[in-house]
Amino acid sequence: MMMNKPTPPQGFSLIEMLITVSIAMVLAALIAAGTKTSLAAASKAKGMANLRQIVSAMHLYASDNNEYFPPGYFYKQGEGEKTFASELAPYMDKINKLNPAASPFVSPTSLLKVKPNSEFVPSTYSVHGLLCGDTSVADKRIKRNRIARPTQVILIGEGGQRPSSTYAASTLRFPEAFQNANAPQDLNTKIAVGPDSDTVDGMGWLRYRTQGGAMVGMVDGHCELIKKGSVTYGNIIADR
Repeated sequence: MMMNKPTPPQGFSLIEMLITVSIAMVLAALIAAGTKTSLAAASKAKGMANLRQIVSAMHLYASDNNEYFPPGYFYKQGEGEKTFASELAPYMDKINKLNPAASPFVSPTSLLKVKPNSEFVPSTYSVHGLLCGDTSVADKRIKRNRIARPTQVILIGEGGQRPSSTYAASTLRFPEAFQNANAPQDLNTKIAVGPDSDTVDGMGWLRYRTQGGAMVGMVDGHCELIKKGSVTYGNIIADR
């Protein structure tokens, strides 16, 4: 009786190979998407932690300085240019001006790599243009205890970076109501988004670079992601 010889093993067919490759590609895409989502979530969490630390320091500063938040920018004779970040450094953990990547004043979502500066603390955040105005010539800041709607008014947020210096403007200057006391606009009216870019035109505007929004810290201390196109005059007019 003759025995049937075993059939030698055959390789994958073309169809089987295509199916295997397709499955591998789908799995790789899912892993990449998951990694991207995780990195975005981590950046947002770090950015929010930065803002909470800065806002807390701003309130400590106000308690020590007659209810005024620090000026966003000012020039002091013999000391040169100063910013709110320079003023807040003593209230925060040690700030390494030569390592911006480790500084709470540099957002992890910043698109331009921030250059170190030995003279003042680099920052990619901008503060409210009236609450933290320029005191070099005249001090027009509103005291903390005179601010209306502290849960709604933006104290600090992600700002557009200047390509040449990589820093954001020290204050949010646009729209003009950021700098005006008794601004007449209706509080419920939405404001124009403005140049959402890291350009000279984008300086002084909020920069919406985090999941379609901008990370901001409010006067009352809480931080949130404010969606692009949703900011109203009620978020920037501070004295009524």
